[in-house]
Amino acid sequence: NHQMAFSGVVKEGQLERRGQGIVGKWEQEYFRISGDILESFALSDQGHVRPLAQLNIAHIESLSIEEEKRECTFYASGSKIRLRAPDYNEMQEWYNALQNLVLSGGLVGLPATAVKPNGS
Repeated sequence: NHQMAFSGVVKEGQLERRGQGIVGKWEQEYFRISGDILESFALSDQGHVRPLAQLNIAHIESLSIEEEKRECTFYASGSKIRLRAPDYNEMQEWYNALQNLVLSGGLVGLPATAVKPNGS
């Protein structure tokens, strides 16, 4: 178990991202939502990760999810981003995490369910 030791990591794991272009193919990448940033990393055969991109979640537009395809689609800086998970439940978790941050203006590092007062 190599959970990153960052506070503010909302969700992380492997997803497929559709490459740009007409014949873009699906590439396996490692994604992490940390604070209001969505980060992607390239995976190597040895399991090492190399940073690829960072996206401020506040810049995400037109976030949508397609149940049949296990896909989540959104636009950022004019580019269409398509992500695909191994199953629909996993994609739903990614969608919910992104949606919570988009709705909060990208300023809250935790999903709404995690910031309820616990009485302490």
